[in-house]
Amino acid sequence: MYSKNIVNFVLILFLILFSSCSDFLEEDPKSFYSTTNFYSSEKNIEIAVSGCYDALGATGQPTVYGSYFHGLRFVGVVGTDELMTNAGLKNVNFIAPSNYSHTSESLMIKEIWKNQYLGIESCNLVIDKIEGVAFESQELKERLLGEAYFLRGFYYLHLVRLYGPVPLNLTPTVSLDLINVPRSSLQEVYTQIVSDMEKATELLWEDVPEGDNGRISKYAAKAILSNVYLTMASLAEHKPYEGLDLNGVDMSWVNTSEFYQEAADLAMEVISSTKYDLLSASVSEDYGQIFSHNNEYNKEILFDVQFISGTTEGGAVAGNYGYENSYGNTAQNSGAYQIAKPVGDFVYRFQQKSLQDGDIRYAWNCASTRIVKSGAVGGQKSYQDFGATKWQKPDAPGFNIYDSPINFPLMRYAEVLLTFAEANARAKGSVDAESLEMMNRVRRRALGLDYTIADVSADYTNTDLDAFLEQIFIERSFELCWEGKRWYDLVRTNKLISTIKETSTFHQYTLKSVDDKMLLEAQKNILPHHVLFPIPKNELSTNPLLTQNPGYL
Repeated sequence: MYSKNIVNFVLILFLILFSSCSDFLEEDPKSFYSTTNFYSSEKNIEIAVSGCYDALGATGQPTVYGSYFHGLRFVGVVGTDELMTNAGLKNVNFIAPSNYSHTSESLMIKEIWKNQYLGIESCNLVIDKIEGVAFESQELKERLLGEAYFLRGFYYLHLVRLYGPVPLNLTPTVSLDLINVPRSSLQEVYTQIVSDMEKATELLWEDVPEGDNGRISKYAAKAILSNVYLTMASLAEHKPYEGLDLNGVDMSWVNTSEFYQEAADLAMEVISSTKYDLLSASVSEDYGQIFSHNNEYNKEILFDVQFISGTTEGGAVAGNYGYENSYGNTAQNSGAYQIAKPVGDFVYRFQQKSLQDGDIRYAWNCASTRIVKSGAVGGQKSYQDFGATKWQKPDAPGFNIYDSPINFPLMRYAEVLLTFAEANARAKGSVDAESLEMMNRVRRRALGLDYTIADVSADYTNTDLDAFLEQIFIERSFELCWEGKRWYDLVRTNKLISTIKETSTFHQYTLKSVDDKMLLEAQKNILPHHVLFPIPKNELSTNPLLTQNPGYL
């Protein structure tokens, strides 16, 4: 498992620093590693590739708000019709992206940018140096190179979806000329992402070696590349950046139907490989096993962020009762007083679906919460709410909610099925039996049924294209809630602004146990330019070739 390897990202940072100084030293350094002498053995290349994963991030990283947990996953779901920051929270770093008050100086905006480029630099070093290193196994050498290519593309995918056109750095940084570069267009960045991920799929192994859980595999890379094609085609079709006064956002170079078909074909390759499957579930606790620490590396997880407690690489959010438990309180009934809370309208719609057709996901994902004040006599409850409780951890002596071993999924098999269903229908311009079947497999499992057997009472059968695509959008939200997917789905389909503006704040929970204050703030603040984040102000100051996104200073 890469997070349990013997080296972390700090080593890679030092290597980069040493490299930048090497031209000024006459002596041949013997007492420390530099980029000149570190990348000289098979063992050290393996260590360096493990360092490439560190930008996904645990809480011990130097860029905490740029890690996947505190940054990327968070901005991928808050500020949507699923989740908002808790209105009582005082930490502006979490509030800003939720109510659309973020600026070019917001810490999370800066840290996400920085962390992705640190990861890219690590990948560039491996890609640049590995060819000159002798390996006992050529297959291992190719696999490690494939991991570096994939991760570089993955980090650029985060950047381009959040910031739009960004600088493309494809070689190790050894001079200021390679630091101060202008923004590349969406076409250039996405083309590079596809190139990197296609190289990765050719080099990666089909199966992750035993003991190396958490590394990317061939079919996991294909699944994420499928999502890249779906994203590009959606951006070209729905044009969320149209109207922004910004160079490089044109998507007319995309052949929409061909890209949707490529997304469908890649997803079908994953499905046909039979290496992954849905977990069977008849009750909500069965569904919860997908995310359980006791069932890691199950057949539904293609790729995840690895965490280990008792180190600087434990998780801080997925390992608690909800999105985050408050200090000094004890959670009961699996809930939480959190950094972020479900939007009331989402809770209402999800609960109604559960009541109407028995959807087992609701009870696990939106558990009712009771928080007991520490030291309260007789367990007097002090707060009640609904929690985002997909990663529940039962009360356990000594369990630290900020140092959790629970992994966080980046790609699940359920998403592959839904991606195929959507991309296939969009490519064909009609709804065929395959699209219906793949979506219905996810629906059947959600209802506690055998997902391999058609059920006339449960299956969706409407072949109207618009209705089917809307149903896919709903299924993605209920199935993938809290997993950092919703914001990107809303942007690629150009529904972000309208969805936030139109989400109801009047329902039976408004005066009971869901506070939609943050949603009201988001509805007031959100503007068309919020489909992109600002370029960090410090980056504009140090790189005169960068330009700011519209709507930001």
